[in-house]
Amino acid sequence: MGDVPEFPEPVRALPESDPNPRARPRWRGLVTVVLFALGALVVVELLVRQVAPDPRLREVTDGLRDLAAYDPYTLVIGSSHARTFHALGQVLARRSGQTAPLVAVPLELGKLEAYRWLLENRVAPMLDAPDAPPRRLRRLILLTEWWDSCDHPDGRYPNLPSRAWHWPAYRDDVLAAGVTDFNRDYVRRRLREWLGFSRLVIDRSFPGIRNHLLARARGLSAPPGRTPEEEAEFLRGWHEMTDAGATCQASPEQMAALQWIVDFAARRDLEMHVVLFPRRPETITPYALEHTIEPFARRLEAAVAGRDITVHDLTLSTPLGNDDFMSDYDHVNAAGNRRFADWALDGPFSFLLGPESRNPHRPVSERQH
Repeated sequence: MGDVPEFPEPVRALPESDPNPRARPRWRGLVTVVLFALGALVVVELLVRQVAPDPRLREVTDGLRDLAAYDPYTLVIGSSHARTFHALGQVLARRSGQTAPLVAVPLELGKLEAYRWLLENRVAPMLDAPDAPPRRLRRLILLTEWWDSCDHPDGRYPNLPSRAWHWPAYRDDVLAAGVTDFNRDYVRRRLREWLGFSRLVIDRSFPGIRNHLLARARGLSAPPGRTPEEEAEFLRGWHEMTDAGATCQASPEQMAALQWIVDFAARRDLEMHVVLFPRRPETITPYALEHTIEPFARRLEAAVAGRDITVHDLTLSTPLGNDDFMSDYDHVNAAGNRRFADWALDGPFSFLLGPESRNPHRPVSERQH
């Protein structure tokens, strides 16, 4: 007989429960890699928490949340300097035995027009909601300085999408202009808030984290500061900026925003105070004092003349010295905040201790010095 052709064995169907057994090791390896990566991130996160300070700061969302939750007697609106009044509010709460009698809403980077937007679009809807219960809000404190009265170079306010916008503002801007670098800051900020549990996410300054890690590796508790030469150059930059404030202050747009804010308080029968925030003394040159600081104070007084408003010029009239400010020369440090709060509540802001009583107003010409 001839050769019998050989046929391959029939292909047997694989069990339905395991259609591709060879794929299982690959998925197992992928899961292992992912778990290892997550574990490494957790270790780095814990390490960063041990050596680097918490980069989270009080922002607009924190202030608005407290305004809704605690119904304060006093609302403070200002730039990042409003964080000093948040510290004052904590001291005020302890002294008075009240719960959150003062709420400060800090809008990083400032500008009077930005404060106006914040009040109109975020604060007013909370205060004026038809179904809102009666509020105990009695006064509005506006923190400002010459910087807030200078227009932003490109006519827009980047601190609004990154700090103050809510969903309707973002939606309207996207519908009008499309997705831009300007409105994209809203999305970036929201992502940072949602992932706020992670220091690696909320601290965008990776050099800052790296510097703290390197300092610890060298046996230092914190990164070294500027050299004397760098310190002198840094101070020179502050002098130049403050001197230049003489040429940009009191722009029509910003002063119109100031009037809107004054009317905002008047319509709601709120006692209003305008505070010129304390400055680090060595940042102000004689030229800046004569051409920037004092002229702006006079312009501010003229702008609110005849209105029921008290102006407190604290630029150089508080006990705060150079050492009470942070290394940025701009913000008051923790010890300075405690010193300022005690001085303010024992002196020109003692009226805050009596929430139901209005502070007897003096003419603007008798402002605090």
